[in-house]
Amino acid sequence: MKALLLKDSYVLLKQMKLFLVLMAVFAAVPSSSLVSFAFIYSAMLPYTALAFDERAKWDTLATMMPYTSFDIVASKYVLGNLCTGGIFLVAMAGRLVTGRAKEIPMLLMLASAGLLLMALTLPLMFKWGVEKGRMFFVFIMVALAMASSTAATFFMGFDAAGKGVSFLLPVCALGVVALCQMVSIRIAVRCYDSRKK
Repeated sequence: MKALLLKDSYVLLKQMKLFLVLMAVFAAVPSSSLVSFAFIYSAMLPYTALAFDERAKWDTLATMMPYTSFDIVASKYVLGNLCTGGIFLVAMAGRLVTGRAKEIPMLLMLASAGLLLMALTLPLMFKWGVEKGRMFFVFIMVALAMASSTAATFFMGFDAAGKGVSFLLPVCALGVVALCQMVSIRIAVRCYDSRKK
């Protein structure tokens, strides 16, 4: 799986250097709309990697290599988690430097929303491909964007007395998302296998 992650990383760095830098800048800027964009797009980077794979006919080449369907599918989830984790660290550092540590629960909720989006839509991409899967992705993304925006506003309104609760709920949300991703990986492996037949 390490080789698959390196492959995707090299492709993304070569094709999207400027955009990746912009995402990091958006994450560091103290703006909820910009940081929301950074989180959602970081969770979408596996779709970009999948699109490059489809264009290069990677699936055909992968069948001749010692990779299982699970390796290929799970590598995209790991890529999305690593990208989202990186954006979270940049955003958290930006908030700590500017004295806005109270926004960290909001960052956790936005990270959860991005990872949930990935868990809900990656199986569709493996089943129908990136082009066809985008129709469903847009619908799910709009619903999650509205939910995460509401949650972000809710958590930014917490005062110091509610700080313990405001940290507990995002951590629970991350736990739920982790379970969703485990189920999603199993479904995505089946979708990928059925598409190869």
